Parts: sequence; structure tokens; C-alpha cells
Amino acid sequence: MRNSFNFLLIALFFMDSCYLVGSITEAIRKSFNAATSLHLYMFPYFLYPCLSIAMTCSVFMTVAVALERYIAVHYPIDYSQAINSPEACRRRLFKYVIPVVIMAVFVNAPKFFESTVGEHAILTHPNTSMLQIGNGSVPIQVSDADITYIKRIEVTDLRKDPTYTIYYNNWTRLMLIGIVPFILLIYFNYKIYQDVKHRNRRQMSMSRHSATATQQARRRQEDNLAIVFMGIVLVFLICHSPRLILSMHEMMIIHDAMKCQAQRLHPFHAWTLITIHLLLVINSSINMILYIFLNESFRRHFVGMVRSVGGLAHCFMRNPKEEDIRIRHLGNGHETASNNGIEKDNGHTEIIFQEATA
Repeated sequence: MRNSFNFLLIALFFMDSCYLVGSITEAIRKSFNAATSLHLYMFPYFLYPCLSIAMTCSVFMTVAVALERYIAVHYPIDYSQAINSPEACRRRLFKYVIPVVIMAVFVNAPKFFESTVGEHAILTHPNTSMLQIGNGSVPIQVSDADITYIKRIEVTDLRKDPTYTIYYNNWTRLMLIGIVPFILLIYFNYKIYQDVKHRNRRQMSMSRHSATATQQARRRQEDNLAIVFMGIVLVFLICHSPRLILSMHEMMIIHDAMKCQAQRLHPFHAWTLITIHLLLVINSSINMILYIFLNESFRRHFVGMVRSVGGLAHCFMRNPKEEDIRIRHLGNGHETASNNGIEKDNGHTEIIFQEATA
């Protein structure tokens, strides 16, 4: 199980988990209005940009895994020589993960300056109703004691700038997180499929004895991992296609969309945004399930781990007073060891360790 593909998938699962945690936190804040003061201050400067970074890392990491699988299938000899030791696998992991994280942070760096925490003045009227200052109503005279300041998340002038919105928030992100990854994934997936198909045809035409058993097992493992990754990429393309289509449509009506945003209106129906976000969450959640379902070796290890955890929990839940450990050993004579002593019999040996109940 120790190879660069598994290490890269672990990194991908970690990035997906970060995105899921951020999405769940934001959903709780919006749905239940459960934001604390700490969450209020962390959102514009940490949670919001890090959520974008996590999604970008997930996209870039999927492309990195595609590149790794393409090299493994298209250049099998060079790939085998490059991962001939656990240290080489770790170095190969860092060669992918570090550039992915750096590029994701660089692409999403402006997100740290899109929102801030601002104060909003609220007028407390003697009739206990809350009236906003400057709402265009009949002017009234108030004192400082009648004004309450509350903190809320506000959009900065940078985010409102039309040039920033068009060229960064739409064009740049559409190209770097949408179109380019889609093209690369489709290309790598197609080449992997062609290489696996060509290899299977070549193996059928060649004698089964022309390759050693180790080489055949290695090739079958690489082909299986390629099929696993093709399943992951297929789900990725399905879940991210609506996001890409909506972004391209927004670019076509960008000026109308900006007019709607200026009037605090959504340029698209709320259900479309909810559906797209739900698909992104599903994609981040399903990669591990796909890997367990498609990879037999990993599935066996995973089932063994679950059984080990279940057996350990069962041991902790058992009553020590009812513990009865029996070890039977077949030999020339028969001995029985209990709390009272050892009993011997002819034929075989039986040793019983019974825990005291007193």
C-alpha cells in the first residue's frame, strides 16, 4: 500500500476534508445564525479565504494525481525506478503537494482582502423598535445613548471594483480553476485509457511466460490504480461541470450581473447556487468511497482496520469478571491449569487461564 499514488490520494483526501469542514462551518453560521464573535472575526481574514484555498487545492491536487497516473502508465520503467524506496515516494509526494499549495495560496491571495469586519450603527427608539440611521425616514434627534454599534461582515472596496470583479473574480478564476484543469484532466484521462487499452491488447498477443509473475502483478496493480483514478476524475468532471458552465454563462452576462449585484440582487436563482455548492461538497465527500469501492487492495486493508477497531471496542466493553481465556495445546499428555492448580490427563494437554471473579 505504500506508493506515491496512495500518498497523493491521502493528500487529496486531506484537502477535501478541509473544504468539507469549512463548508459545514459556514452552513451552520448561515442556517442557524450560530456565529460567535471569534467566528465573526475569523471569517473575512481566515475562514473565507482558506475555504477558497482548500477548494483550489482539491482541484489542483486532482490534476497532480492525473499527471502522476499518466507518468506511471505511459512511462512505466522510469516510474518504477523513481519510486524504488519509501523515501523516494515521499520526495515524489512533496514534489506535487508543495507546488499545489503554493499555487493555490497565490491564486487566492486577493481573497484575504475582499471582506472585513465593520461597525454598523443602530438607533434604539424609546418604543423599543430598531431603526437604521440614514434610512431616509423623518429626521429625529437622538443622543449617543440611543445608538448601538454592532459588528458585521462587510465587502471591501476591492471586491466592489468592476475591474477586479471582471478580470480576477471571473476571468482568472474561470481559467485557472475551471477551464485549464478540465482540459488537463480530460487529456490525461484519455491518454491513460489509451495506454491501458494498448497494454491489454499487447499482453493478450504476447506469451504469458514472456514476463515474470512480479512484472505481471505490478502491471495489473498499475492498471487497477489507473481505473480507480479514472472513476475519481469522472465524478470530478460531473460535479464541477455545473460550476464551470455557470461561470462561463456569467462571463457572457457580466455587465447585467454586476448591475444586479449593485442592487443587492442575485444574478442567478438561489437554487442554482445551492445545487452547485452541494455538488462540490459531494465531490469532496465521495473520493474516499470511490477508492474503497474500486481498489480491492485498499478495501481489504480498510475492512481489516474497521474490524480491528471494532474488536478493540468490544474488548473494552466486555466485563472483566466474566473473562475466560482458554488456550488448548495438543501434545503427548493432558494438563489442565486453573485457579486451583494443574490437572493431568492422558492424550493431550489443556491449559485454562480463568480470571478471578472475587
